[in-house]
Amino acid sequence: MHSSPGSRAPADHGSAEDAFLEYFARRDDGEGVDLEQYCARYPQWAEELRALDRDWRELAVGLGRAAGPTVDSSAVGSEAAAEARARAIVDETLARLKRSADGEVAARYRVVDEIDRGGMGAVLRVFDEDLRRELAMKVIIQSEAGSPLAAPARRLARFLEEARIAGQLDHPGIVPVHELGVDEQGAAYFTMKLVRGKTLRHAIVRAHDPQDADWNLTRVVGVLQKVCEAMAYAHERGVLHRDLKPANIMLREDGSLALIDFGVAKLRDSAAELTRVGEVFGTPYYMSPEQGDGAPVDERADLYSLGVVLHELLTGRKPYVAATPMAVIGKHRHAPLPRLPEPFEACQPLLERLMAKAPESRFESAQEVLEAVAELVARPADARATGGDELHSA
Repeated sequence: MHSSPGSRAPADHGSAEDAFLEYFARRDDGEGVDLEQYCARYPQWAEELRALDRDWRELAVGLGRAAGPTVDSSAVGSEAAAEARARAIVDETLARLKRSADGEVAARYRVVDEIDRGGMGAVLRVFDEDLRRELAMKVIIQSEAGSPLAAPARRLARFLEEARIAGQLDHPGIVPVHELGVDEQGAAYFTMKLVRGKTLRHAIVRAHDPQDADWNLTRVVGVLQKVCEAMAYAHERGVLHRDLKPANIMLREDGSLALIDFGVAKLRDSAAELTRVGEVFGTPYYMSPEQGDGAPVDERADLYSLGVVLHELLTGRKPYVAATPMAVIGKHRHAPLPRLPEPFEACQPLLERLMAKAPESRFESAQEVLEAVAELVARPADARATGGDELHSA
């Protein structure tokens, strides 16, 4: 899934922020870059680069960072309660899984290679020796103590919740979960259908390559519709994704699409809240203003993220970029939405409603977005953007 490391040579930069932005962009594009390479290249900024990276990672996975300037005393009790709920979920689930484990996980699943790695877990390609097929297996990343079980309770609880939430969703546009279990060391894992293809992140790069004639506005609209269909299904079942972005949308080899990584997803009406007061989840580039504030979110936060994805599909660029996480979040709150290039101006009203600053000004549901897209597609060609079937003019 990743491009080869070093496919783009680092440029010379005048500040730590500029160097970090290049590093982050390369990492977001799927290149196997290492932050320490940049620290070695710019030793005078090494500590600043590491600090910027820590900020991004903490915001991206929602671990231990409050968005608001202060947390009142009531948050202490809330945090303790969230930790207690998480520990109860972890203890109860792992105990039940241990009772059902047969002690032969290592014999059944043979690890082929590592597909991807994120803030909370790693995804492995494994071969199921019993059913003779390849699967994807997600495992929690080991803590510094060396054991996945030494991870914070909420991190383990979210890992288990990801499997449970995704396991409840049965839709062609969402990767199905097959099994939740524990290995011989008592560490949790879950297996999924292996998706063969590329992420939408790779497709966006291709879409804006003048040599690629396969990507056009018609295909972009098709991708948008498929994502909306999957999101509508999840939302109808009370599931909020909370981290919708091109890297979490897979384009299969057969042209179909699948949402992946429900690692920070939430059941809208769940009574067991694992989130601390003011805690931030998601990736800042794609975050709604209320999500960046650590405020409660609903389906409309996912639709805002969908608008960011649409902007990137059409232009090849993220609408808001800045040197620090909080600066990006600030732009989502206050900066005007950039205008689309003339070939895509017919999509501007759709984009503005998806990315409205106030949730009440957005579409109410993914189904409503689907209807708006259908209306856009149904317009006569001369009523849409001139030359609007070519992405390369963006």
